[in-house]
Amino acid sequence: MKDVQKWENWEERYAPNAEKVLQNESRLSRLIENVKAKFDKLTRKNKIVRGVSEILMTYVQLIQSYRRGLYKDFPKKSLLLIIAALIYFVSPLDFIPDLLPILGYADDASILIMVYKSVQDDLQKFKEWQRSQVVQ
Repeated sequence: MKDVQKWENWEERYAPNAEKVLQNESRLSRLIENVKAKFDKLTRKNKIVRGVSEILMTYVQLIQSYRRGLYKDFPKKSLLLIIAALIYFVSPLDFIPDLLPILGYADDASILIMVYKSVQDDLQKFKEWQRSQVVQ
């Protein structure tokens, strides 16, 4: 039961850092770099991470667009939730440590998917905006 409570409260553990990261350009850049590095490393050998690759890339593109001031029409609460999920993703010491093959990445994927489902409408608007930029 204690592990279930930890799992349910992941946001409480990572969300406070998300606000700090969003307010600090170098920390936000470092987070994006760490996400890309971990993603590149894992996609070569881990099917679980490959399964969430589109979600991760959408998160990275959104944050980069937001950071550059190109897309600001995204709710801050949703943005902070995404940043918290990315902090969780790059953290080697989350609920199931990444040192454990397969299982260590399953919890990362679960958090990324859970957050995606909760901000899906906001992300859909971002993707529509993204497509409109390509057309222009």
